[in-house]
Amino acid sequence: MNEPTPQPDHAGRASERLGRVIATMPASNELAVLAEILIEQMKVVDAQHHVVALMESTDQKLTATVQALREENTQLTKLLTQSRQAFIGEVAAKAADQARRAATADVVDELARLRAAVESRGRVVPTNPAVAATGSLVAFMGIAFCAGAALIWVVARLAHTLT
Repeated sequence: MNEPTPQPDHAGRASERLGRVIATMPASNELAVLAEILIEQMKVVDAQHHVVALMESTDQKLTATVQALREENTQLTKLLTQSRQAFIGEVAAKAADQARRAATADVVDELARLRAAVESRGRVVPTNPAVAATGSLVAFMGIAFCAGAALIWVVARLAHTLT
């Protein structure tokens, strides 16, 4: 039994070496039973090494998958943020366009009244002061709304550009 101590190597070889060593020893029933037990235990240890290698491989694959999912989630978040900003800008632009159209309609109405007054040359065109005040108030509100919508759109664009 002056054999050098075997160094650990791949699964399956340790139990084979143990089987060869036991085969060279003198035969006895107790020794045979012990040898069989040791061989089975070595097979279990070899299988455990194989399981550990599989666990490490699976762990690496899972880590890579989780990292890829995190990167995809980051990309999706960026796309959602960009889509949201684009939607807000589009809504602001449409609101500004509607307000501009309403203000334009009010200005056209006022110009028509002014033309009628100029054409009558001194004749008094009956206008309701409440309607005139409401028209100018609506025009002012339309202009203010357009300015606010444009401001929101500009801020959204700047935020989008900075991110």
